[in-house]
Amino acid sequence: MSVNHFNNQEFSDFLEKTQEVGYVEKLVYPVVYVNGLPGAKPREIVAFEHSCIGHVLSLSEKYAEVLLFTSTMPKIGERVARTDGVFKVAVGEFLLGKTVNPLGLSINGVQFTYADSELRDVETPVLGIEARERISEPFETGVALVDLLIPLGKGQRELVIGDRKTGKTEFLQQTMLSQIKQGTVCIYAGVGRKRADIKKLEEFFYKNNMNSHVVSVVT
Repeated sequence: MSVNHFNNQEFSDFLEKTQEVGYVEKLVYPVVYVNGLPGAKPREIVAFEHSCIGHVLSLSEKYAEVLLFTSTMPKIGERVARTDGVFKVAVGEFLLGKTVNPLGLSINGVQFTYADSELRDVETPVLGIEARERISEPFETGVALVDLLIPLGKGQRELVIGDRKTGKTEFLQQTMLSQIKQGTVCIYAGVGRKRADIKKLEEFFYKNNMNSHVVSVVT
């Protein structure tokens, strides 16, 4: 199930499908404790009566511990329904040039057209090293000093470390620009970024005509 808001009819459909109804017992934002869902499973998406939605973190004899995915809070006693689905997000070419949050939703409130999209499980197992392709191509960063002294391979994992305000972000942006010119699709992930920083990032991508090959995931 994709994480998004739903209407009253969909909530009723969930209740009818699973034949279970739970109730909010305790709130410790962003965690909600729900009782009355004996069939709930870890990782299952649950829907609250007034459009909130969450993800089952753990189960005890008394409660299902649910992590909220929405900024609005449910109320004590509010009904909760199982969806019998796990957390999935829509992926596809429609995301190119977009800035989304970790749930795959626009941070600007812009509605997407999910044409040719595919729903994928967020918690997909990572393939082992034996399933990875051999590194056989160079990875050009576009920064001459790095490309000459520390040549990288495409598919090689690297860590960029340093103190604040030492140019790490600028280096990564230059690397993305170099790779996009070669036709690579890049995904920029920013954790704890200010809205002003996100705006500068979007302007950089737009100014350099990178939108057709980049997706930004920020929080």
